[in-house]
Amino acid sequence: MSKLNYTEAFATFGAKLVNPRWAYSAIAEDGSVVLSCWHEFLKPARGSILRYEDSFARWSTNAPGKNLLRKHLYQAIEGKLPVRLIVARPKNAAPILAGRGASKVPKTFDVREDLVGEVVKLTTAKFVIDFRHLADLDERADEQRWDESFARSQDLLARLVAKAREDIQAGRVRRVGVDQL
Repeated sequence: MSKLNYTEAFATFGAKLVNPRWAYSAIAEDGSVVLSCWHEFLKPARGSILRYEDSFARWSTNAPGKNLLRKHLYQAIEGKLPVRLIVARPKNAAPILAGRGASKVPKTFDVREDLVGEVVKLTTAKFVIDFRHLADLDERADEQRWDESFARSQDLLARLVAKAREDIQAGRVRRVGVDQL
């Protein structure tokens, strides 16, 4: 993987930062929200989910970036927009963990095209985004289609059961063995 700078990492998703000096997020050409997240706050969650959880209070030195991020996260919730991930890896995490400005901290950026996130919690104090692998999303979509299909077929199944019971009670059904079918 080639080394990308901050703006190049966002451009990978077709997103352009409003201001590369203070913006943490952008809206991509496809409408998705692109977000730069600190590696230190990404943790495994249930299953194969990778969870990013952060507190707005920790971001004390960059009000414009924090406000724009908050706006983008609200847009993601309201529009059911996917969140795309850029992982920021600082050479020294101490300033980030302490909530100090990190503009002078050397860092690298990993573009995670294999993950898509969903904002699962957003309050005035904090936010949580769950990232899933694209392959897991395909499997989840298949399961949802099956669930919807079975849910739509309940009336039909109920009618078939009622008809079978009616046929049994009317004597139109008799027991046979497999070799008699």
